[in-house]
Amino acid sequence: MKTRKQEDKPRVFVTGVSPRGTDSALRHRGRVPVAPMREIIAAPESGPIFRLEYCDVRFWYPLHFHPEIEIKHVVRGAGTRVIGDSIEPFEEGDLCVVGSGVSHCWSSPVVRGRWVRAKVVQFSPDLFASVDGRTNAFSEFALLIGRAQRGLQIVGAARSEAVTELNRLFDARTEARQLAHLVAFLATIADESASRPLSGVEAAEAGRTTRHHLAEQVLKFVKERVHLPITEEAAAHAFGQSASRFSRFFKREFGVSFSRYVVEMRVGRASNLLLSQPLDVKEIATMAGFGTVASLNRHFRAVKMTTPTAYRRRARELNAGLRAAEGELLRCDGDGRRPERQLAPTPLQKR
Repeated sequence: MKTRKQEDKPRVFVTGVSPRGTDSALRHRGRVPVAPMREIIAAPESGPIFRLEYCDVRFWYPLHFHPEIEIKHVVRGAGTRVIGDSIEPFEEGDLCVVGSGVSHCWSSPVVRGRWVRAKVVQFSPDLFASVDGRTNAFSEFALLIGRAQRGLQIVGAARSEAVTELNRLFDARTEARQLAHLVAFLATIADESASRPLSGVEAAEAGRTTRHHLAEQVLKFVKERVHLPITEEAAAHAFGQSASRFSRFFKREFGVSFSRYVVEMRVGRASNLLLSQPLDVKEIATMAGFGTVASLNRHFRAVKMTTPTAYRRRARELNAGLRAAEGELLRCDGDGRRPERQLAPTPLQKR
């Protein structure tokens, strides 16, 4: 029987085989499969927080999703990170928060003589449900968890402070101290300026279960017209509100300005077209509502930190590896069983 001290230590993953009873197909150190698999997170032996220290020759775990919120800090290593429809390179020190049910993976090549290392924390989005909204602090956590549906990269001065709290969480030996450091970590990154959203705005909407009726109508209005010229004044007029009142309502409901939301939704549509359709960039600029390639390039770079052409090229390179690994993974499955898959299409597939 394990002692209390042993139970309170974070799990260390050093062999490339998950300690969570993952399907044998996942134990192959290949590239990630095209469709994300649902990961079953074993209940922590002690407390509500799952901690994992990962150490291996590369980041290889397949594209997957789970209902738990995940915090991942790359201590050592570099490669490509996929969160929702975001496909970006990552470097040592990368710190991200991934929302419930969002597909994600970190992938990296093998570098001879150099191992990769990461710290991972997972917890239920209901962890703070009993106190959610009763104080300003936990109300901020609810907003943060909502924003995490897009995937968040922690940036700026908040990142070093957040890493410190994360390390303290891993050193903690009691549930109370672990929870205290998780609260401190979330408080550090609660302000919107502490993070950069990675996936499109529609990813956050997909994670919401409730929404003001008027906001639902506004969202439908924007989605139906996102490929057309659309202004905040026109939207306000359509719903019988003044521009100033509509602006306040929109920012309160969606967390960003109307113009920013439209731009990010257009970028998301352009991303999907780049991944799913053999169209040239000029056609995509028109279909996404940007009108010109120059406008698409400018806004795409501002949101995705890369150009549309580079985004498509990176996705094709990644998908080539995913398709090749799919057959390898299935051949390696000695039980002849396919891994459990998400039925909905993913950002790497045609929608």
